[in-house]
Amino acid sequence: MTVTGSKKQEDKIENMGKLAKELFPEISIESFEEVFRQSTTAALKKHQYQQWDDVVKEQPLVRKLFFDSILDGLHT
Repeated sequence: MTVTGSKKQEDKIENMGKLAKELFPEISIESFEEVFRQSTTAALKKHQYQQWDDVVKEQPLVRKLFFDSILDGLHT
């Protein structure tokens, strides 16, 4: 399942993919971006959101916990 989300969030995924590519040039940027999207999908399900826009409406602490869970998903 791919999370496309808003343009702003896709830009963030693209930027994270570029940064990761600089650290690991032997891996394709598309692979990094797909991993970021999969982790985001897992975080959306975990926090019971339908889309990125639902997260933006939350208080800062709730958004931080959501984004922490995205990073946690990258470790598994």
